[in-house]
Amino acid sequence: AVWRGSFDFKTGYDSNINASTDDDLSALLGLPPGSVTSATPQEDSYGSIAGMLVYSKPLSANSDFSFSTNANHRENASGDLSQTTAGASLGYSYRNGSNAYNLGLMANHFMLDNSPYRDMLGLNLSWKHTASAQTSMTVFGSASDLIYDDNPGKDSLFFMGGLSIQHLFEARYRPSL
Repeated sequence: AVWRGSFDFKTGYDSNINASTDDDLSALLGLPPGSVTSATPQEDSYGSIAGMLVYSKPLSANSDFSFSTNANHRENASGDLSQTTAGASLGYSYRNGSNAYNLGLMANHFMLDNSPYRDMLGLNLSWKHTASAQTSMTVFGSASDLIYDDNPGKDSLFFMGGLSIQHLFEARYRPSL
């Protein structure tokens, strides 16, 4: 069994802390111009602190179980729009020859300005096929249920899928594509 962890301090500058736009959104909704506008983007510097703890335990020569937890808090210099995220996940991995399969369950709680904002429950699946020492392909997918505390009308199911192909070249420093 293996325990791993990390602890990070970060600082930076965000040109749009409220994820806003100056654009008139009326046309997107088929409404008269000027009827739907959003807040002006706000900019600010920020600091954040984050931590993670992961536990992995082999179940056999070809499979393992993992549990992870994480937390992140971000504070802007102006004191506006503080963000706190905490999450946990369970995972199972199985390897068979040149194939690896992963299944994960995850949960996440997001707070905005020290108030509950959104919860997320999700499922991840992936399959990685290693064709050679230089080439591999991964197919992945996830489904998440987003639940908003103050606005149930925003609740949604989010689906994502993708394909990744990687090739390592036989050259100095082993560049990859």
